[in-house]
Amino acid sequence: MPESWAIANQDIAIGHAIVKELVAFLVDRIQKGRAESTIKMYAGYLWALGGELIRQINYDDVERKLSAKQLILKYVNAEGGPYWRHARDELDHGKYDSVCKGLYKFMFNSQVSG
Repeated sequence: MPESWAIANQDIAIGHAIVKELVAFLVDRIQKGRAESTIKMYAGYLWALGGELIRQINYDDVERKLSAKQLILKYVNAEGGPYWRHARDELDHGKYDSVCKGLYKFMFNSQVSG
């Protein structure tokens, strides 16, 4: 998956670190009993998020120094994620933002409790 996001070879390492963070969220959702179709939907929107994060680090080289967790928390918050330029429509973007909100809550709570 990280290879599909890569704009430059150096994107692959941070892409793998992003995937590790996203997988932790998906595992949590599975453990909470979410339906397989819901998990697949989450995975699709998280894939879109990963691509947008890689795009961001290619705009600002300073962001390459951030850890995957720091990068995610810079662009994902209680309102949603970074603009997703490939959303089909507002409804699609709304679902993406909803998944991003859930990811933010999960990561923020993990950070506070950990």
